[in-house]
Amino acid sequence: MSKQPEKPQSVRESRRSFLAKLGIGVAALAAVALPVSRLSRGNGRQAPGAAQAFPGEDSIFHPASDPRLDPRRK
Repeated sequence: MSKQPEKPQSVRESRRSFLAKLGIGVAALAAVALPVSRLSRGNGRQAPGAAQAFPGEDSIFHPASDPRLDPRRK
C-alpha cells in the first residue's frame, strides 16, 4: 500500500456563496458609509427654496411675478 500524494484541491467557490459574500460586503460598506456621509453634511440645514436665489431682472428665467409672494402658495 503506497500512499499517493494528495493533490492540492483548488478552492473554488460556488456562485451562491460568492453572491452571499458580495451581499454581506455591500451591506457592511453601506453601514459604514451612511453614518460618515451624514456627518459630513453638517447640521446647518435650510429649506430647499431658501437656498436658491431668485434670478435677476435681466434673466430670461425671471417670471412675471415672484412665486414666493403668491398668496395661493401658502
